[in-house]
Amino acid sequence: MQPPTLERSHANHTEHIEKIGEMFGNFEFTVDELLVDGDKVYARWTQRGHYVGEIDGHASTGRPIETVGSAVNRVLDGLIAE
Repeated sequence: MQPPTLERSHANHTEHIEKIGEMFGNFEFTVDELLVDGDKVYARWTQRGHYVGEIDGHASTGRPIETVGSAVNRVLDGLIAE
């Protein structure tokens, strides 16, 4: 089974960050690992906040929440291309 792939464009990235703010409130985002190989960049991060908005259909609890995520991006001319 392949893990899910989330595609984000420059156009929808702002909307994505706003949605995170709705779910996590005033959150902290820490890059824990950053690896570069040619035009590919791998980043692993930890995100900490409070469960203030609905997440995947579950009502908020106000409790602290922490998630870990990662992504591989292709960089072109200093910007994420995909």
